[in-house]
Amino acid sequence: MAATATPSPWPVPEAWWERANYFAWLRPALDGGPPDWHRNPLDGTRASGTDRPWWVIPDFDPAAGDIKAIWEASRFDWAVNLAQRTGVGDAAALERLNAWLADWCAANPPYHGHNWKCAQEASVRVMHLAVAAFVLSQTRSPLPGLIDLLTVHLRRIAPTLGYAIGQDNNHGTSEAAALFVGGSWLETLGRPEAGPWHQLGRALLEDRVGRLIAADGSFSQHSVNYHRLVLDTLSLVELWRRHLRLPPFSGSMMGRGHGVAPRDGGSGDR
Repeated sequence: MAATATPSPWPVPEAWWERANYFAWLRPALDGGPPDWHRNPLDGTRASGTDRPWWVIPDFDPAAGDIKAIWEASRFDWAVNLAQRTGVGDAAALERLNAWLADWCAANPPYHGHNWKCAQEASVRVMHLAVAAFVLSQTRSPLPGLIDLLTVHLRRIAPTLGYAIGQDNNHGTSEAAALFVGGSWLETLGRPEAGPWHQLGRALLEDRVGRLIAADGSFSQHSVNYHRLVLDTLSLVELWRRHLRLPPFSGSMMGRGHGVAPRDGGSGDR
C-alpha cells in the first residue's frame, strides 16, 4: 500500500505496534518482526504441513491445537491499525504494513496451509484490507499487489459458498459481504471476473439477511458476539456501497439489518 495523500482523522491505535493483540486480550511483545502466521499464541505450538493444499489438511489437526488461535493473526486487523497510524504521518507504520503483507503472502501461498482452510477467514481478510485501503484513500488506485491479493481471496471464497449457506449462520453473511465488497471494488478497477462476484455477493446478502435476521432485528445465532459480528459486517457493507455509489439494497434487507431503511448518503471517495 502507498502513503495516504491527506491527513487522516482516525485515532492512533497502540495494538500491533509494540505488542500483538490476539483476541483483544492476549498481548505478547512483538520482537520487531511480523507474527509467526502458523504459531498458536496460546500454547506455543506450531501448525505443521503448511505447504499442503488446504483441502487435504484435517479439519481438526492435532498439531495446530485450536485452529482459531492459528487464524487470529491472519485476520488482518493489524492492517487497519497500521493504516490508521500511517494516516497521521507515521511512515514506519506504512513500512510495517507492507512488510507484514509481503511476509504473510510468502508464508501462505495461495490455497496452501491452515490459513486458507476457511473461506470465512479469507472473507475477514478481504474486509480488513478494504477498510485499510479506505483509511488510506486508496480504494480508487490500489497497488497491483493488493489487487492480486484480493483476487486470490475471492477465488477461494466463491467455490465453497454451498458450505457457507449450509451453516445457516455468520459464514454466509461474512462470505457474501466479502464477495460484494471485494467484487465491486475489483469491478470498478476493470477486472472482468469481478462482476459476477459482486452480483453473487449482493444476492447472497439479501438472501442470508432475509433468512437469518428476524423482522425485529434479532439474529438467528443467540449470541451477543455473533450478533455484533453480523451488525459490523452489514455496517461495513453499507458504508462500502455508499462509498462506491452502488445501487441500494432492498428496503426489506435494510429494515432487518438496521431497524429502518436509511436514506442513501451517496458519499464518494475520501
